[in-house]
Amino acid sequence: MRKLPESPFYSSCSIGDIDGNGEFEIALFLQNKLYVINKYGVIENGYPVSMNFTENIQSSPILVDINNDGKSDILYLTPDGRLEAVSKEVSPGFPIGVGHSGNSTPAVADIDGDGKIDVIAVADSTIYAYTLPSSMNIQSWPMMNYNTKNNRFYEFSPHAAVDTSLLAATNLYIYPNPSYNNFKLRFETYSAVKCSYRIFDISGTLKISSDEITPKFGINELDISVYDMAAGMYVLVLNLDSGSRKIEKKLKFTVGK
Repeated sequence: MRKLPESPFYSSCSIGDIDGNGEFEIALFLQNKLYVINKYGVIENGYPVSMNFTENIQSSPILVDINNDGKSDILYLTPDGRLEAVSKEVSPGFPIGVGHSGNSTPAVADIDGDGKIDVIAVADSTIYAYTLPSSMNIQSWPMMNYNTKNNRFYEFSPHAAVDTSLLAATNLYIYPNPSYNNFKLRFETYSAVKCSYRIFDISGTLKISSDEITPKFGINELDISVYDMAAGMYVLVLNLDSGSRKIEKKLKFTVGK
């Protein structure tokens, strides 16, 4: 269970791989801010994002890859009637004006069969449809409540396997767990990589950020102090970068006192 940091809110949540790490995140609007929360209940780095509106955003986010970068982008309808896109890459053609006000949730589909993404929105008692230049591809959450049955039933596929060319699938853990004064992060790699780690508390607040480390080939153990950290649950995010590939793994642990 994750208590949400702001209320009231009118947005439903959406699910998809927003950061391209092979795991699912939850996107939703709380008042006028966009939150992305990972499977551990931790707010993702860089969020929340203020949408610069005084009104609460009532549109729910939809998730679709609009720029063919292999990641889910976030589309929503603003209170003043604009289709907006949130993406780490350029989103061509946005924002799109659809009237003077809008509180509904847009949807995406290929309604004319040309293989392109069509965005459908309702504003000012009018239905608008726009064709984007991008091909229809990843549709993590294409409409409110996920599907035309409005049952929010998401057929989860297995999470992406660990890239064993950078990080061995075994020998990846924290011990002791629970930890008290310090713990060891154990991982195994047989590639030339740089690594770093960050530790967040359960509210998503960054507590520790390491310098870049060059691990040795084989098994590595990093001694990490948690002496000054309060008792509770935390998430360690391990990042490895070979120059041509990057991976991120999250490990949950508990600090006791």
